[in-house]
Amino acid sequence: GKILTLENAGLGLRGDEIQPDPLSFPLSEVLLMVLLPGLGGVLTHACGVSLDGGRSGLLFAGNSGAGKSTIASIWAAHGGVSVLNDDRVVVRRSSDGFRIHGTPWSGDYPVRSVEAAPLRAVCFLRHSTENGLSALSPVEATTGMLSRSFLPFWDAAGMDSTMQFLEQLAGTVPFFELGFRPDESVAGFVRNSLL
Repeated sequence: GKILTLENAGLGLRGDEIQPDPLSFPLSEVLLMVLLPGLGGVLTHACGVSLDGGRSGLLFAGNSGAGKSTIASIWAAHGGVSVLNDDRVVVRRSSDGFRIHGTPWSGDYPVRSVEAAPLRAVCFLRHSTENGLSALSPVEATTGMLSRSFLPFWDAAGMDSTMQFLEQLAGTVPFFELGFRPDESVAGFVRNSLL
């Protein structure tokens, strides 16, 4: 028999790494999306950071072009901060609230971590000339998360579980819109405002 090998064929490319099985992405991501509703979680389109030795986690959610990779690189320059991922972060319910977890599927910023941290706040990203935070209502938070999460649309029960999860998340964790300048001042601003 013949052996099929793929070398630099462009299949399974993620960042600067080649995955040998072209089905590992996106199949692994889709499988996670299927399993998470039953496990009390959701896969978000967000940058997640763990601060202060894993005692606090912040989620910076946004669609493509919102600044997730920019935020990741800014936070990475600060001591005591670990970037979990700049594009896909899992949020799960735990015995002490909600936790964020890194995933293997990053965006433009190549750093990923398997760490987890308790979720302290969620910020929806918006480019701005000044740093500023606006608190969001639970309805605004739930609606915003729907457009910033990877949802199992094909599964009615999974969607129902995900909706309940997002409503609980929005009723427990503070949500903000973060207008931010794309420079290091945003990290200090967020730390002073939220932690």
